[in-house]
Amino acid sequence: MKERWPLTVSKPEQANLTKFMAGDFVSVTLDESRSRLRNVAGEDVGDAYDGFRAMANHRNKMVHFFHPDLDSDEKAKAQIVAEHCRAWFHLHRLLTRWSAYFGRFGNTKRCRALFD
Repeated sequence: MKERWPLTVSKPEQANLTKFMAGDFVSVTLDESRSRLRNVAGEDVGDAYDGFRAMANHRNKMVHFFHPDLDSDEKAKAQIVAEHCRAWFHLHRLLTRWSAYFGRFGNTKRCRALFD
């Protein structure tokens, strides 16, 4: 978003602002996001990437209705919770670091005004 909002969608050449504002779009993958942040914005998320990758793996299992560790393995559950907390920590740190860019998006009306 810092550079251009179409970079947040999977195919920037097909970006549609109306659909984007309605949440009707396919966002970039985690790997694409990391690459675009590095190559276009000159930003590196560092250690946060590993935390986000772990969360993405758990999310995919949950979305597809099967996560073998959630039913019986208490140690695995604790590990998942710890990874979740670590990912939120990194996200908070990045949003704080980039508050000059993301602070404006906390209010829908102000967000819309950025694109009008």
